[in-house]
Amino acid sequence: MSIDWTSSRTSSVSLTDSLAVSIERHIVSGRLQHGDRLPAERELAAQLRVARGSLREALDQLERRGVIERRRGRGTTVVDPTRIEAADQLAQAFAESSVSALDALDVRECLEPPIAARAAGRATAADVALLEAALREAEKSPDEVTFMECDRTFHRTIAHVTHNALLVRMIDRTRDLLDLSRRDQKFADGWRAVANEEHRAIFQAIADHDPVAAEAAAAAHLAGIRRDLGGPSQDT
Repeated sequence: MSIDWTSSRTSSVSLTDSLAVSIERHIVSGRLQHGDRLPAERELAAQLRVARGSLREALDQLERRGVIERRRGRGTTVVDPTRIEAADQLAQAFAESSVSALDALDVRECLEPPIAARAAGRATAADVALLEAALREAEKSPDEVTFMECDRTFHRTIAHVTHNALLVRMIDRTRDLLDLSRRDQKFADGWRAVANEEHRAIFQAIADHDPVAAEAAAAAHLAGIRRDLGGPSQDT
C-alpha cells in the first residue's frame, strides 16, 4: 500500500506531535491494520523529511499510547487497541442481531454525544490535531463514496480521542450496521455541506475542551441524520 505520510503534517503542534499524528491517522482510518509493519526508521524518516531522532520521539509517544509495538529484529508493527475480548463479545452480539438503520442510529444517539463530551474533556493537543486532519480530509472529499469513508474515520477518531478502546469498537460495529442498512439511501442535495458544517461544530467544541457543547453538537448532527432517514424526532 502506498501511503502519503506527510499529508496531515500540521504546524499547530510540536514536531513530535505532528509526526505522531501523521502516522496515527493512518491507523485510525484503517489504512494501516493490526500487524502491519511500518518502514524502517531510516526509510520512514526520509519519507517524512525529518531527523531520525525526531521520528524516534514520535514513535515513543505512539508506543506509550499503545498503537504500535517495537521489538528488536521485528521492527515496528501496528497494534489495534480495540482488539480486546470484551469488545469482540459486544461486536459479535451486534453482528448476530437484525437491526434497521433507525435501530443502529438509536444506538449511535445513545453513544456518540457522551463520547464527544468525553473526547472534549480528554483531548490532548495531538488528539485535536488528529481530529482536525480527519475533518479536513472529509471536507476535501471529491465524491460521496470518499466522503462516507472520511465521515466514518472522523467519528471513529472522536471515539479514539477518549483513549477508550471499547468505545472505539462499539462505534465501529454500530457504524457497520448503519452503513449496511442504508446503503441504497438517497441523500438530499447539499447534504455533504451540511454534514461538514456539523462536523466542524463538533470538532470546535472538542478543540475548545467544552464537553457540554461537544455533546450538544453531536446530538444535533445525529438528529439531522434521523431526519434524513425519515425517523421520528427524539423529542416525540
